[in-house]
Amino acid sequence: MRCATKAVMKNAYCLRAGLIMGAGLFLAACASPNVRYYSLSAPPLPTGQSAAVVGIAVGPTTVTEAIDRPQLVVRRSDTKVDVLEEDRWVDTPKREIPRVLAAHLARLLPNAQVAAYPQQASAAAAWQILLDVQSFDARPGDSVTIELTWTLRRDSDGQRSIWRISEREPMQGASPEAVVAAWSRALGRLAEQMAAQLKRSGVTG
Repeated sequence: MRCATKAVMKNAYCLRAGLIMGAGLFLAACASPNVRYYSLSAPPLPTGQSAAVVGIAVGPTTVTEAIDRPQLVVRRSDTKVDVLEEDRWVDTPKREIPRVLAAHLARLLPNAQVAAYPQQASAAAAWQILLDVQSFDARPGDSVTIELTWTLRRDSDGQRSIWRISEREPMQGASPEAVVAAWSRALGRLAEQMAAQLKRSGVTG
């Protein structure tokens, strides 16, 4: 009788251990999805430039909490958005956006030294571009839209000028890769608008 009791207890212990192990494996599988990471593309920094005439720092950048999160967020309708848990940013949009704009501006303004805030190269910049991103929208299979306000601030006296710009870029596909690629192209278009305004304002000659 005592042997039978021991056998029952042993079986019950094995059963509990098996359930605990199975639950652990299930939770591990749920906690470790097949996450994919994305980064906005930017042009390579120009080489062989002449000495920079003026320094420009791009940032800091303000974005809404809905935009500045690890996951990609896409719009399915006017009232519904999807947070893509398995499609995430390598860095936050708050840092990605000024990085890409600075790279484009450095290419478009050969007489300027452009860096994304707070890089060391931007510490002594004569001008600062403050960014406020109101919309960073994407409709998979259709287009992306970026709307932002940028403020040009002169370091010497704090003088400011403000512009609001936007860009809609058609999407080539509906995948997360297509979404990120369209956002990258849209930022390039916005940088062209900004570079043209900087030239008109006499910042870069």
